[in-house]
Amino acid sequence: VHNNTQRLLLLVNQLLDLRKNQTGNLQLRVSNEDLYLFMQEIYIAFNQIADNNRITFNLLSDSTQLDAWFDRSLMEKVVFNLLSNAFKHTVPGDSVTILIKTYSQEQLEENFKKEQIENFTELASGYIYISVEDTGKGIPDVEKKYIFSPFYQGSTEEVENVSGTGIGLSLVLSVIKLHKGII
Repeated sequence: VHNNTQRLLLLVNQLLDLRKNQTGNLQLRVSNEDLYLFMQEIYIAFNQIADNNRITFNLLSDSTQLDAWFDRSLMEKVVFNLLSNAFKHTVPGDSVTILIKTYSQEQLEENFKKEQIENFTELASGYIYISVEDTGKGIPDVEKKYIFSPFYQGSTEEVENVSGTGIGLSLVLSVIKLHKGII
């Protein structure tokens, strides 16, 4: 009962956040925090899931101190959604990795296509790249353009008896855009 109540609460909160975004009322409440420490806390929270499912779980970063301005509550929703999807589609023996890298403006231009970063109008002293990678089955190329659409669920989810609402990645996209990032 407790677990189902928590799932229902998460779903209701995601629906409310999605609606707030659609009406322009989802707002950032940023603070300057250590992003690495924040990610490490989330990594620790997901360790039990990894152990229970016999999945190798890693947190890799080129720095152990990353001062950044972000909305802690909203970024937690982003990372939890990405990790939940990764674990949902990863089988025992496979792996999930959180990768954090720092980039200067020059490194950003060297490592990403111009059209990916052209909307970065404000030059920052540095950029942070966060990746959640897994060795699961992946997403078919024909479905990739739909994954951020509200309520979209992949064609293989029902066949594999994997539940989802299709809200999470839409919310992730909204939050990343509010943070002036890309996904």
